[in-house]
Order: sequence, then structure tokens, then C-alpha cells
Amino acid sequence: MDAPSAWAPPPQAYSAPPQPGQQEVYYIGANNKKRMPPWLGAVLAIVVLGGGLFGLYKYVGSRNGTDTPASSTLETPGEQAIAGHPYQKHLELAALRLIESDKKVSLRFSVVNHSAADLAGVGLRVTLTTTAAAPGDAPLSVFDAKVGDVGAYDVKEMEVPIKTAKRVYELPDWQFMKASFEITAPK
Repeated sequence: MDAPSAWAPPPQAYSAPPQPGQQEVYYIGANNKKRMPPWLGAVLAIVVLGGGLFGLYKYVGSRNGTDTPASSTLETPGEQAIAGHPYQKHLELAALRLIESDKKVSLRFSVVNHSAADLAGVGLRVTLTTTAAAPGDAPLSVFDAKVGDVGAYDVKEMEVPIKTAKRVYELPDWQFMKASFEITAPK
């Protein structure tokens, strides 16, 4: 075999197969790329287009109100509203925790003021039930809580002893409890 000369012909896109006893020659920049099979390209295109259309459907559907939100055990302040008291729609009870000390059960919770006004002298009658309770079922406990003053957009932590025939370990966990209330003060 001769050494390649300085004026070698330019590489071609297609080269003839090597003759027996001859070594195959590769040129830098020659078109030796492996191509994606057409069926795989079609599958990828369908997946990308389908995903884009599904995302668009979810985005447009949620903006038009056609998407129904999942039910939640958390209540917004408006859901607890009983017609009558002007503070009712601004207050929320949250973070319900049962505590037992000296064989007495207490409920620790937060009172949230969602309004821009200070609420003074707030008193509540709280009814503690389970999330699975039917409308006719007896509540776990009913108690009065003297909240006092709650600032604008403020949260007040409370701990109130409750009367119940059950021990704290017999009562449901926090995510299965629901507290509804009515405002007793101010009138």
C-alpha cells in the first residue's frame, strides 16, 4: 500500500465496499450518523403533541370553572357562615390538636381573623365533630371559648378543656376532626 498523497480526492457520501484484503477507510466528517427509526419518531411526536393538548385542556378547563376541585376536609370561613353575625364570615378555626394532661382532654386550636379590622371581645360556641359524621350524629364535644381580641389578619392560639366521655387516644386524629362554631359575643 502506498502512503496517501497530498492531493487525495474529497470524501464522498457513499464509498464502495472495500475489496477483499483491503482495509476500510473512514473520513472525518463523512455521513456515518445513525438515524432514528421512523416509527420511534412518530411515537415521540404523538406523545409530545398529546401531552401539549392535555396540558392546554387542563389549563383552559381550570380557568373556565369546568374543573371541579377535590373535596377537602378544610373549610373556608364562608362555608361555616350562619346567617346573622357580621364576624362569622371573617373567622376560621384551624390547627385542631387534642391534648391530654392529668386525664383531662383539651383542644388546642387557632382562631384566624381574615378581615382587615380588629375583632374585639369574641366568644364562640364550638361544636367538635368528625369529618365522617352524618348530619344526625352526636358531636364529640360542644364547648364555649372566650377568644377575646383578635387583630386584623391575626391568628390567636387557644387551648380549652373539653368534656367528652372518651380518652384522647379514643378520639379521632386531627385530620378527621371538624370544628364548626357560632359567635356568642359580641352581640
